[in-house]
Amino acid sequence: MRAFAQRFECAAQIVHVSRPVRTVLWENVIQCAFKALVQGYVEAGRKCSNEGRALMQLDLQQLVMKMETMVDLRPIPYRAYVENYIKAYYLPESSLEQWIAQHKEYTGNQMIALLNVATHVSKKARTRIISALDD
Repeated sequence: MRAFAQRFECAAQIVHVSRPVRTVLWENVIQCAFKALVQGYVEAGRKCSNEGRALMQLDLQQLVMKMETMVDLRPIPYRAYVENYIKAYYLPESSLEQWIAQHKEYTGNQMIALLNVATHVSKKARTRIISALDD
């Protein structure tokens, strides 16, 4: 991301880029980065401890701090997309089912991965929720 920021600044010295265009560009770059981060969490593995989720939150905080040094957007857009996904792991079974129904911004595969690492969710509930996702 830093390399992109440097190249973009070099290009912006040659060709004028208005503030609204910069904002839209950076919003899209950040959105793609955060979507890739959530997808990385999905593909990372089948098990995740509470400590692992806490480390994910720390990683996100570090990434946001780096982004704040590169862009002048405050707050950093789409941060909640990653935060909500990480925090959903901590929800009790009944709340997690409701959360999944309300958050259509995540893919079915991302929801299934979340359910699979949430060891506090019963196998019966996991199966029921996954079946509902498939419908």
